[in-house]
Amino acid sequence: MYPGDIPLHDFPYRHDLDPPIMIKRLNPNEPWMKPAPDRHTFFALFWISEGEGFHHIDYTGYAIRPQTLYLMRPGQTHFFEVEKRPEGISIFFLEEFLYLNNRFLLTELFYLIDRCPTLYSRQAQANILQQVIEQLLIEYDSEQLGYLDALQHLLKLLLIYVRRFYSLPNTDFVEPTAIVDVEANARVC
Repeated sequence: MYPGDIPLHDFPYRHDLDPPIMIKRLNPNEPWMKPAPDRHTFFALFWISEGEGFHHIDYTGYAIRPQTLYLMRPGQTHFFEVEKRPEGISIFFLEEFLYLNNRFLLTELFYLIDRCPTLYSRQAQANILQQVIEQLLIEYDSEQLGYLDALQHLLKLLLIYVRRFYSLPNTDFVEPTAIVDVEANARVC
């Protein structure tokens, strides 16, 4: 399969005036949870609190296990191969969302993760990530006064924590050969 054959999805706005961020609980019935590769024009974070299987990113399989955060930048190919229904939260956003009121460069994290776009967190880290991600979902669903500012700050806080927790793993990178060989390339970073 050539990259041009893989569907490229634009940001999924709910309404015309929505901000460029979407946060929701994972739903295994969503089309993007099917085991077929796709790509996005936006950044994506997938927090997995429960589940088993593999999340394939750029044709390398990464184990789905509890307390794991997957980071994806625009254009990366991915799909899920689920053995046990994953539970968690997805966060989709455009880079512009982070800069509506400031100039911090938080998306650099997504370009430092080429070798391992997965953060397998320890319990203390997972507790922090879970709290921030849950609060993101609450704010997103509330649409209360100031919720866009809260979403910006919470997303920035999440990315700051991830950057702190993320250290380049000791990886022996396996060059993927084809989509049919992805299971052979599965790894835990």
